[in-house]
Amino acid sequence: MRWRLLLWYAVIGLGLATASVGNHYFAESRELATGGWWWLGGVGWLAVAALLGDRDPDAQPAPPWRRVDWFALLSIAIVALAFRLWRITQYPPPDAFGFEEIQTGYLGYGFYRDWRWPLEFPLTNLLPALSFYLFGLTSEALRAPFVLGGVLAPVFLFLALRRLIALPAAWTAAVLLAGCRWAAAAARFADEIFFPLSIMALTLWLFVRVVQQRRRVDVFLLSVVSADLFYAYTGYRVFPLLLAASSALLALSAWRHARLSGAAVRHFVLGAAVWAVLLSPGVVATVYHGSEIFSEAIRRHGDGWKEAVAEQRPLVDLIRPMMKRARDGWAAFVTTGDEIAWVNIPRHAMLDPVTAALATLALLNGMRRWRDPLRRLTFVAFALPFAALAVIPTNLNVSRCFVLLVPLFTLIGLLVDDWVRWPRVPQWIGTTVAGATVAAALCFNVAEMQRLLDSPVVKDAFVVPENTVLDAIHRVPAGVRVVLLTTDVSNAFGPSDYVWLTAHATGGRATSLAAALDVRDGYEHAPRYWITQGTHESEQLPALVATVCPHYTTAIHRDPNLRNPDSMATVGVVSVESTSDCGAAPAVGLRADYNGEQANGEAVTLCTIDPALMMHTIPTAFTGGLLNGRLASMRVRWSGRIVPPIAGTYGVRLEVREAATQLQIAGQQMEIETEGWEGKGIELQMEQATPVVITLRAVAGAHPAVRLYWTPPDGVQSLIPPTALQPDGE
Repeated sequence: MRWRLLLWYAVIGLGLATASVGNHYFAESRELATGGWWWLGGVGWLAVAALLGDRDPDAQPAPPWRRVDWFALLSIAIVALAFRLWRITQYPPPDAFGFEEIQTGYLGYGFYRDWRWPLEFPLTNLLPALSFYLFGLTSEALRAPFVLGGVLAPVFLFLALRRLIALPAAWTAAVLLAGCRWAAAAARFADEIFFPLSIMALTLWLFVRVVQQRRRVDVFLLSVVSADLFYAYTGYRVFPLLLAASSALLALSAWRHARLSGAAVRHFVLGAAVWAVLLSPGVVATVYHGSEIFSEAIRRHGDGWKEAVAEQRPLVDLIRPMMKRARDGWAAFVTTGDEIAWVNIPRHAMLDPVTAALATLALLNGMRRWRDPLRRLTFVAFALPFAALAVIPTNLNVSRCFVLLVPLFTLIGLLVDDWVRWPRVPQWIGTTVAGATVAAALCFNVAEMQRLLDSPVVKDAFVVPENTVLDAIHRVPAGVRVVLLTTDVSNAFGPSDYVWLTAHATGGRATSLAAALDVRDGYEHAPRYWITQGTHESEQLPALVATVCPHYTTAIHRDPNLRNPDSMATVGVVSVESTSDCGAAPAVGLRADYNGEQANGEAVTLCTIDPALMMHTIPTAFTGGLLNGRLASMRVRWSGRIVPPIAGTYGVRLEVREAATQLQIAGQQMEIETEGWEGKGIELQMEQATPVVITLRAVAGAHPAVRLYWTPPDGVQSLIPPTALQPDGE
């Protein structure tokens, strides 16, 4: 037997050594993909170690499954499916996306296309890639794993609670979660905030299996699944840490009473090895590359606390807002709710009135029965994240309160278990009351779900720049060439984040305004569509295309809600049947000298001619570099002349966002330094070409943009057209 034990530890060591090779490559190259297969290899060796072991001799047998258990499980799945698929073609629309969904699709497509491993939310982004392989590059394929996860969450919760409490109580808690309208609505979105709900429920089920059956395969699966939660939001990370601490306390108690077996020790070794392999990429990124993947939330909480303490207010004045935040946090569950426009959920309470009453009683019951280890652990699993979200002075957001649903509904199950098992009342009465409670809660949720789907908040919140641009892309015929002119911050996560959505077309985001007008790219005989966003940019797009193509068609799809006359949800489309009769871009515009400094001190330069100064003029290489921190700073100098078509008094206006800018024109000068949009204008008499110089400076984290307008005599304000601009040297 000793040689088998030595072999087992050797396999564990081999798994850790294999993963360390991946860590070395990742640390040296800064490319996550260089270590991906090595980490998978390490996990593979640990899986072999899990299969080599057998069960602990103290393991408890699994409870037998009866027909009623299968019926209960089937009813839970049916309720979960019904709530998550009801009117799913309307909410969310197939070609409209909520917050973060474009980012999830982009990361999933990156893995699908060329094995680009995501560091944050790995499972959340890898599952869409698998779905793309199975179902194609569609929005339905993107959302399918999240809908499935929403269905499986109450199923996993039932499988866990069935091993701990009476069947009616486990069924009640799981069905209430399956019918919770907020959970059902959120499961329809490809958003990393909500998907870990199913991972938490799965982790709970595997943890119960490990404690009861003590199989190494279950230990391995539990460690793999729970490791994913460390790459999710901070609230989710508390859950595996609590389970690990509970396991350690149980082991310590067994050791003190001389009941700790060698098999149990090997369980801890296996679990620690799996965590070491799967958490090592995040550790390497933190230590060697300065990533904040594990420390950002702690830093933000610390900064918020320091700001509150720095005001040197009395302790009572610090405690009072904490208590208010705690009340507001609980009210979001049971009474007032919170509006989450970016996932299109209106300001409704998170729980229906019946479930809210049960949840309140369950919390009180958890405190009353504090001596029971199961209730104590579940209560702490709820209380710690709730305190972090509600008491520590940082953003309180109900979307992040989804981390509380698994422990909260577990507490509800424990409450129902107490009344079902109440010795003074026959069990059938408690079961009947539980069934009636579930029926009432489902009726409330059906009505509230209908109200949610018909809410104007839901309809209005889908009118965002991502969706209007996406809608314009989907209107183009198959086989055309698409050029995207957009650097809007919500669309600037990567140069090809729309590619997976435009598989029926060729093209992508233009690298610069000048490159967008370069029609000699091998697609001269294919129809070409230019798509931009922004009211003023959409109105100017025809003038830009006219500099290279004499014949074109224009369409502007305005923000249907007209919420903002300068809305980025307004989309302009200019198309040509063929670029064979188009020419090279003339020398119109302003000379642009771009100078960027990378974080390592290296310089990045670009000299070009920008045909116009509008929202999307600055190339994405510079705007994206500032946003993601690759560039520490950027400086741009535009120079040339404004050529008036007629003599007269002109108004010239410069608008700038998140930059310091200086405008020099006709001997006059003005400066703008702003963190948002700000504009200044001057009037001058122009009879001939007037020199103009604009200098812009921005630093890392900013998303600079600039617009240069004029108001001709007896005219209206508009962006200065390219034909009225001449670059220096021409």
